[in-house]
Formats: sequence, C-alpha cells, structure tokens
Amino acid sequence: MAKVPDILSTIFIRMPTMQERSMRGFLLEGIGILAVFHLEAVITSLLAKPLPMDSDTSELWRALGRDDFSTLHILRFLLKKIQYPAGTEGSSPEGTAALGPLAATCASLEMLTTTHSSSVLRELLPELLCALLEQVGRTVGQDMPMPVAGQ
Repeated sequence: MAKVPDILSTIFIRMPTMQERSMRGFLLEGIGILAVFHLEAVITSLLAKPLPMDSDTSELWRALGRDDFSTLHILRFLLKKIQYPAGTEGSSPEGTAALGPLAATCASLEMLTTTHSSSVLRELLPELLCALLEQVGRTVGQDMPMPVAGQ
C-alpha cells in the first residue's frame, strides 16, 4: 500500500507520452486493477493531485467510473470526503481545508460522466446531490436550501 503513490506517480509521468489509444488503455486498466486491491490508497493519491484537474487526472477518474461495482464503492468513499471534510477546524492554512471536499466533488463529477448504470445513480444520486449542495454552500460561504425529510 505504501508503494501506491509511487506507482501512480510513474503512471502520471508516462501518460503524456502514451498517446496511442491501446497503450493508454493498458495504463488505465492498470490503475483500475490497482484500485481493486488498494482502493483507498489510489483514491487518496488521486485526490492529492492539484486542482484544477489536468486532462490525465480527469481521464483516470472517468476510467475508474466505468465499472459499476467499483464506481459505487469509489463514489461512496468520495461522498464521505465531501460530507465530512477533514481539517475544517481552522487548523490548516486559509483555503486548504476546502480542497479535500472540492477535489472529491470534481472526482465525483468526472466519474458520473461515465456512469451509465441507473442502479448506481438511483442508489447514490439523492445523497450525492445533497452533499454537492452542501459543498457549494461551504465554498461560497452560504447555507444552501436543503430538502426537508418526508417531502
């Protein structure tokens, strides 16, 4: 698990030079396989990439969103990052605390662009949309109107 960031770093170094579709597909498939065995480490490493996401990072998130089973697990993990941001107690430098949830929001949106499974969307979309509204509210410093339970 400690080697996952190094593996991903090596893949990121190679991605810009791998323009051939089949070779690039192997890299993306490799990350998918790595995520099966070390999901949290892969997600954490990808979330650590700077914002705004470059095209390679976006492509990696979309590749992770192609499999319904892993998409559901990854989106749940990202949802927790959005709902319960770490380090928001004010101990971090100005603006840094918001980057975790913001990166998770961007990653979720990239994954949702490739999700064609209505079961994944049906299961997570209501909770994900509420979390995204809360994230927008935190970003702009406003309380967003939230749905009332039972309506």
